[in-house]
Amino acid sequence: MTNTTAALAQIQRICRYILVFSLFWHALMPKLIFRDATELALVMAHGIDQHTALWLSASAGIGEFFLAIWLMIRRYHTRALWLYAGLLILLLLDTLIVSPQFAVSAFNVVSLNVALLCLIWIDQRLLAILSSSSELPAHPPTIQFQGWQALRAKSRMQMNAVLYRVVEKLSLRQIHLLAKTLMKDDWQRRQRDKAIKKPSSDHTEQP
Repeated sequence: MTNTTAALAQIQRICRYILVFSLFWHALMPKLIFRDATELALVMAHGIDQHTALWLSASAGIGEFFLAIWLMIRRYHTRALWLYAGLLILLLLDTLIVSPQFAVSAFNVVSLNVALLCLIWIDQRLLAILSSSSELPAHPPTIQFQGWQALRAKSRMQMNAVLYRVVEKLSLRQIHLLAKTLMKDDWQRRQRDKAIKKPSSDHTEQP
């Protein structure tokens, strides 16, 4: 592998890692852990009630999580890239049509999605160049490193193998049950909060 090819392969890896990190972050933080208000507002702008919006947001977060795993373990394939690009374009058009007010905020979907689409284009172009130069392996390379690099390469391959087995064993029914459990826990938490607030409000209404 020449120095130029090695540099191109390194750039492709950086693009893929950024895309994977973006998916993981947007799946976990605004959708599954913190339930961001802007995220819910984008869904509820379609005339959907809050309970259904919470369920759809959690389902989208789970989908993004598994798409990130797919991008990570299939680093030399482009199907997941095209799927990600299609979802970004659909989300961008949907926001511009249904909720254009979110396109002019400080941190908006236009600049984010355009940047991610550019990274996807760079990623797939580099994959095409490396494939045409016969430098692209069918599977992640098993290069013999030394010292710390060998430990990192071995741990990364083991993590990818574990994630692949997890995704392979999960079925669509299990994903649906996971989303349903998350929504049930959120509903029970909100009911407890209402039960706690109700006695205090009744007490303040008394003369």
